Amino acid sequence: MKMSDLTAAEPVLLKGTLKDPYSYACHLELGELYRETGRFPLARQHFEWVLRFFPDADATIFRSLAGVYVVLGDMKSARSILRKGSRIFPDDAELQNAETHFDRDSRP
Repeated sequence: MKMSDLTAAEPVLLKGTLKDPYSYACHLELGELYRETGRFPLARQHFEWVLRFFPDADATIFRSLAGVYVVLGDMKSARSILRKGSRIFPDDAELQNAETHFDRDSRP
């Protein structure tokens, strides 16, 4: 997606959250938009919201949030969210691999 498309999407998504504060799609898309545009604290806020209200909706959110935590320097939260995702989605190979890869790379 082009940067102009992303910036055009933001007001629409924000308006969507005003109409429906519990909109899974708007919060998820805002998290992705902010992650893609480097606004990681905002991405974290929306991904955490999605996981708080819809923890078992999609395994991908756990990987996305873990990546945001890493960029923000919060390795402990990144490990924790990957472990939580692995418990909720034990059959998701990509999530299991992310947890294993992260644990292996973060050892001293």
